[in-house]
Amino acid sequence: MDVETVVLSPGAIPGSLPVRKPRFNSVAAGIAWALAAGFTSEAVFSWLRSRAMPVPGRLVDIGGRRLHLRIAGDGPGPTVVFEAGFGGSSVLWSLVQRDVSKFARTCSYDRAGYGFSDFGPFPRSGAQLAAELHLALAKAGLPPPYLLVAHSYGGLISRLFAWRHPRDVAGIVLVDALHGAIFHEAHLVMRRMVTAFGFTLGGLVLLGAIGVLRLVARTQGPEIILGLHKLPPQVRRELADSLPRDVIAALLEIIWWDATLDQAEIATLPPELPIVALAHDLTETFAAAGREATRYERLWQSIQSDALRLSRRATLLHARASGHHIALDNPEDVVNAVRFLMPR
Repeated sequence: MDVETVVLSPGAIPGSLPVRKPRFNSVAAGIAWALAAGFTSEAVFSWLRSRAMPVPGRLVDIGGRRLHLRIAGDGPGPTVVFEAGFGGSSVLWSLVQRDVSKFARTCSYDRAGYGFSDFGPFPRSGAQLAAELHLALAKAGLPPPYLLVAHSYGGLISRLFAWRHPRDVAGIVLVDALHGAIFHEAHLVMRRMVTAFGFTLGGLVLLGAIGVLRLVARTQGPEIILGLHKLPPQVRRELADSLPRDVIAALLEIIWWDATLDQAEIATLPPELPIVALAHDLTETFAAAGREATRYERLWQSIQSDALRLSRRATLLHARASGHHIALDNPEDVVNAVRFLMPR
């Protein structure tokens, strides 16, 4: 039997319309080139920023890597040390630090990877972060005692700091902070929030690597990404430039979330340690949690109230008309909480 050999021209099928050859290779190549260009430009910008942009504070070497500290004021009493929350750097304390520096020596800083600080070694758990802070304060020539002012996740770091160095800590101001109370309920309710936050950070890290995050932060303001109110111009500029690094540092910290909670759970505090817990009072603070918002708000307020069990000298205060970022919404309340614990 004769067999007819049919030779098909590229992209054509007998008896049908011509079929366009898939362009997956060229599309993939275009995406690869765009990603490579984004990664390269972001890396170059970060390199230039670290060398060309003036550092607002001091870079303190803590063993082959540097942490950025902003030191101000020269008042009597303990040095007031500010500890930021997830994704936050020292610049978010600028309004509070400006006023507290009028009556005390103050120090805010960027944890490893944030702001102007170098990235640090693994694990990025709370115990590691507390140890790095203690070393940085010593290297900067800031002797104890310290009055720790901690926001959100920073409350866990401050608790671990006070546990490791109880004689060095004169008091703690917990600014709408986590501090290690009611662990089991917190695990149940916060697990989904923390997981969702981790995925969000992962997406932001990718956007930061290709330059999109910086572009949006510079044109629309970092507030639209971080969910903050309008910031002072200098704060906005600095946050916009550091945001791609900040989200990486935050993601690394959230990976060790469970380890940090486990560490804080066994970190007992001196029973007479002066503590002020300053809680937000806007019920819509966690509206982004959707159906979980009410439950999450109830849990958060329980955490703030439970701070009274941390010490026999603990006090609970409520900020006025403030959401979670009290240091930006109503810095005066944070300043007053610091005054409350300063020696008279």
